[in-house]
Amino acid sequence: MQKITIYLVLLLLSTACGNSKSDVSNNSTNNPPTSTPLISKPTEAELSSVKAAWASRDLAPTETEIILEDERENHTVYIIQHLLDGNLHYGAVFVPKSSSPETLPILVMPDGLDQRDASLNLDNFIGWNTIESSPIKDFIQIYPGFRGRTLRYEGRAYYSTGDFCDAYDGTTDDTMSFLTAALQMNLGGNTSKILAVGISRGGNTVFQLGIRDPRISTIISMAAPVDFNREEVRSRYGSQYVCQFITGKSTQESRQFIVASSPIYFPPRDNIDKYFIFQGGADPVVPQWNAQDMSEYLISQNQDVTLHIYPNADHGSFWGLEEHDQNYRQALSYFIQSLE
Repeated sequence: MQKITIYLVLLLLSTACGNSKSDVSNNSTNNPPTSTPLISKPTEAELSSVKAAWASRDLAPTETEIILEDERENHTVYIIQHLLDGNLHYGAVFVPKSSSPETLPILVMPDGLDQRDASLNLDNFIGWNTIESSPIKDFIQIYPGFRGRTLRYEGRAYYSTGDFCDAYDGTTDDTMSFLTAALQMNLGGNTSKILAVGISRGGNTVFQLGIRDPRISTIISMAAPVDFNREEVRSRYGSQYVCQFITGKSTQESRQFIVASSPIYFPPRDNIDKYFIFQGGADPVVPQWNAQDMSEYLISQNQDVTLHIYPNADHGSFWGLEEHDQNYRQALSYFIQSLE
């Protein structure tokens, strides 16, 4: 039986029975929501088909080059372009100014999805993640642009070609490929282990990296959808779901996209040291069951998991909580210590 530790606002309760690889922090005494029913359980043939498709893809970037280098006060911003499967893709790397750049920790941060705005505005990330108070200001930060989206930086726009609706399985390919492209530029960093951080769609992507990419060692996932194979999910996302999983696809292709985009069906790689999962208990976009079910699945796969649930937070609003800031910094510190 797993050990579960539940932290309350005013009272710390702990219970243990046997060995543990899980910590759950939850500032609520409410009963957790029950999981929702599957559309149909993926068959072994379907799972094998997804794995075979992953193995068959050539994600090596080609014609990679730095097209913009911008020296800022404390960081240098690089815009990198490359080709993947015939499509032109862009991404960005923020490198802190350092006398020992080869020792800097590296994180890759796939972003969330806004179906109404197919763009990634780097100006926001500069404002959040390179200022003195940012907990990741001393990281080399890698931001993949995704197919069908526009990367924006200080009035410039870089459009990555491809299908915008291939927003989960495809963007995991894009992240893996751009990570390779960024590392090929030899911009510094300790490449022995890489941290993956993502929220919402980006949280799904980092779970996928834990399954597919041997370079990733620690995962921080926030408010991530983990299973598109449920009636509740299909109803919740409506036309967005149709765009991503149904339009232009046969029934078999649709099933493959759904299963391939749902990390809860695939065991993680052995190289993952730890998972940190953050979730709002009042999230109307990605309900709490996603974090709970994924945590339970990872524990069943003998993974080390820490789950933090903020009962009154909605989709990502826990960023404003002092408690979350502390928990997030502790997760980052864990990764830094793993490099030593």
